Amino acid sequence: MSHCQLPEDMLVDSLSPMALTLEAVLVDSPDTIEMDASLLEHVDTAGMQLLYAFARDARRDGKTLVWHGLNPQIVDAARLLGMSGMLAMTGH
Repeated sequence: MSHCQLPEDMLVDSLSPMALTLEAVLVDSPDTIEMDASLLEHVDTAGMQLLYAFARDARRDGKTLVWHGLNPQIVDAARLLGMSGMLAMTGH
């Protein structure tokens, strides 16, 4: 099991380092990836798209995402953008 701590902000102008981190987590994770969103407060559409692409690639590779510390606004954003199914955010 791998662990990934999301930053406080996932905004278009600061996503490059997070994209590299997520790529490394995807490669290094054997099967389950624990996503810690407890610090995440601000996310724009680009940030949501990055999380969506990560979840899609994880699913493609047979890996499971387990979310912790989700902010209700992030869960709502995923729902409004039609990403809830792929992201499997349940509001833990």
